[in-house]
Amino acid sequence: MEVVIIDSKFIGLNADLGDFEIKFVMPSKFRAKNKASTANTHIHFETEIHFILNGKYTLITDLNSYTLKKHTVCIIPKGISHEMKPESSDSRVFNALLSINPLRMKTKRKSICLEKVQLWKDLESVQTFDGCEKLCRYVEDLLECKQENEYLSKSIITIIFFGLTEIIRERFPCRSRLADACQIHYDGSYFDAELENYIMLRYKTKMTLTDVAEHIGISAVQLSRIIKKNYGMNYSELITTLRMNEVKRLFQSGMSMTAIAKELGYTSYNGFSAAFRRHFNQSPNNFNDKGEQK
Repeated sequence: MEVVIIDSKFIGLNADLGDFEIKFVMPSKFRAKNKASTANTHIHFETEIHFILNGKYTLITDLNSYTLKKHTVCIIPKGISHEMKPESSDSRVFNALLSINPLRMKTKRKSICLEKVQLWKDLESVQTFDGCEKLCRYVEDLLECKQENEYLSKSIITIIFFGLTEIIRERFPCRSRLADACQIHYDGSYFDAELENYIMLRYKTKMTLTDVAEHIGISAVQLSRIIKKNYGMNYSELITTLRMNEVKRLFQSGMSMTAIAKELGYTSYNGFSAAFRRHFNQSPNNFNDKGEQK
């Protein structure tokens, strides 16, 4: 069976969403009459998305086959050869090609964009999502307005894209480096890579809540609420937890408690000792690498 590699030519709508360029390919009845015939088995250089608007399709890849019913969304990562076969005369699909360009970030809050890049890059195999009626309704709306109203079209494209990101998030939740470092449960309700990276790089320094809030671009009150919601503790407790969870690793490396206190950013050993007692409920002098009483 011959596999045709398709380039990025398309007939439809194109929207630039910061880190993403999304190309919505019109179904055949909306395309020009002189369009070239479409190859059956093919490979795209971009992530391919199928919205099953009606009927039923069979997706065939090198490794598996999938039955795609009405209101199913199917996402095919780039580089996977595949073929779509309609199973009934009323079968109707709407396609999109998504290019991810993480180096083109221009917005100030690039952390939000980075989160979406991380989510979409987790897609290494075909993903199918059933029951996506709302997303498919938005696609129908997009088809109705087509290019007659550019602003409305791009607004709907943005809504569709965010909806796609949400269903991916449920299957591939973001990993929180900060929560892992604190050894606490994280439900993924809010994730900001810029916030986490900034704290993880600087928690050993003298850094206030206001410093972090100014860097992220929100108020200290907002940041305080986010931290409390995400990690179940206030900012001061979060920084202390990060520092104290480093004690075991540093102690195992052969460092003395005095050296560890300095490494973790404490200006005095007494301050380190007080934080240590509150966290471990024991004196640094009684600590062993298992966190147990000597």
